[in-house]
Amino acid sequence: MVILYTRTVCPKCTLIKTLLNSAEVAYEQVNLDFDEKAEAELKEKGFMGLPIALDEGQYYADVPSIQALIDQKA
Repeated sequence: MVILYTRTVCPKCTLIKTLLNSAEVAYEQVNLDFDEKAEAELKEKGFMGLPIALDEGQYYADVPSIQALIDQKA
């Protein structure tokens, strides 16, 4: 299952959630507005922007790479 790190107000996050839902790809959303521990872990790894997807230990940190992941999973 894909883990998608988002924020409440994030247009790119909304786009990715729409794409995941349209492709019927299962995902778990982690909203960093409510999960300070997850936010700290991502910052320690050097991530600064959102959305970020995690699948099978691999991080995807930009819209094109997340779209490619969705296409692969669909």
